[in-house]
Amino acid sequence: MGSSVALIVPAFNESQLVAPFVASLTVQGLHESFTEVIFVDDGSQDSTWAQLESIANAAGNFRIVRHQVNQGL
Repeated sequence: MGSSVALIVPAFNESQLVAPFVASLTVQGLHESFTEVIFVDDGSQDSTWAQLESIANAAGNFRIVRHQVNQGL
């Protein structure tokens, strides 16, 4: 029986870092080590959510969740 492991990535106003982070995951093949990669946009007010939507549409095991208001730590 295989194990299921999810990577959860919190993001708040990370528009400059989302694409490089995802690129590092995919170039190194790390995203394949996880059952799914879940990005949680914690009420970002920049283009973080739009970038995450594009990424999730292009990648099979990436999922996104959005908080409308920043929930903090």
